[in-house]
Amino acid sequence: MMCVEVAIVCAKVAMMCVQVAMMCVQVAMMCVEQRLSYCI
Repeated sequence: MMCVEVAIVCAKVAMMCVQVAMMCVQVAMMCVEQRLSYCI
């Protein structure tokens, strides 16, 4: 049971990490677009 609970917690943490990573990618894309517009 403990192992299953730990696995579930790990999965939730992993999902959070993925969501944060996606947010970081979106922000990075925004920054790149702004820089490109500035360069132009």
